[in-house]
Amino acid sequence: MPFSTSAPRLLGGRLSLDFVNAAPSSAALSWAHLIHFLESARIVSAERGAQLLGLSPSDPRAAEALLLKARRLGSALHKVFAAMLRKQRIAEEWTEPVNEILRITEGHDELVARDGVWKIEFIAREGGLDWLLAAVARSAAEIIAEGLARAFGFVPIRTVACSSTTIRARAAAVGVRWPFAAIAAK
Repeated sequence: MPFSTSAPRLLGGRLSLDFVNAAPSSAALSWAHLIHFLESARIVSAERGAQLLGLSPSDPRAAEALLLKARRLGSALHKVFAAMLRKQRIAEEWTEPVNEILRITEGHDELVARDGVWKIEFIAREGGLDWLLAAVARSAAEIIAEGLARAFGFVPIRTVACSSTTIRARAAAVGVRWPFAAIAAK
């Protein structure tokens, strides 16, 4: 059954930031939560989400393999974004989960009309499940390659562990989208 009643708030402005902010800790990410995110981010439809939820019992190895990749990606992105916020070096091994997913993205972009609105969607050549994470990985790669200031048009603030209200106030004072600033407080 799709998670249509309680969609996570996707406020980061970039898919990879939403993935990091909306997911519980990487170790606690469940199959259902991953599918919920994919539906909320409109990577899959509610119908496809329902099919994917049924995959866990019917093909547990495929579901577990994708879930493991999603957990690795989430953990790596948290480290990368936290380092970027702190103006620290990004370790090469943190980018490997991103690159691993990007390697499968052979395919092409295509214009698709949905509900009268045109969107560019990536059409994967492969039929495996890894493509479900490709848009998140691409979003992260763009942020890493562009750097924070160019990707978002601001210089990030440093934060310490504090409440989301404090982070929102600090972020608003310098014009930063608060969900991105919240990464540093996780």
